[in-house]
Amino acid sequence: MEWVTTLHWNTHRGAKASRGRTGSRLTRGSFLDGFPDERVRAVAQAFLDVAQDTGARIVYGESFGLSIRVPCEGIRQPISVAWLYSRKDAGWMRTREFTFGAALYDHELPEDSRLHVERYLDELRAAAFTRDVSSKGVRAWAVGHEAAVEHQEVLKDLLHRIITGFGSTFPSG
Repeated sequence: MEWVTTLHWNTHRGAKASRGRTGSRLTRGSFLDGFPDERVRAVAQAFLDVAQDTGARIVYGESFGLSIRVPCEGIRQPISVAWLYSRKDAGWMRTREFTFGAALYDHELPEDSRLHVERYLDELRAAAFTRDVSSKGVRAWAVGHEAAVEHQEVLKDLLHRIITGFGSTFPSG
């Protein structure tokens, strides 16, 4: 990762130097290259294929992760429904490895969308291979990389159903 020094100007105190990331984002290739295990990399690629093929938005982070987002009629911001990380020890909030759920931030969802999300969350909660990593505004269950290899068909199906069940698509262009 590249670091740069930036000068921040405060009108009361003058210039102050600070270090920060350059802001470059991962790409599909660089994200997948972060997985040392070929089997886990193939599962991550399959999840990305599901997201891409169903019209979800993949938002790459700056170092080792991404989120998969879906538009929902009735609310302005898309809902994040999955977070994928090449590293096992870090993630956004409590999300880790391969995490599935919904970042809702107390949105008032239309009734049919709310029921759709609830069914998805119920299935995740019931799966013996997930662990609850919910936090404020995020209801989510993490799946370890190795468990995802074993249960990839179930997870791909869940991801496909949550994305396509909203019946909304992002505007093209």
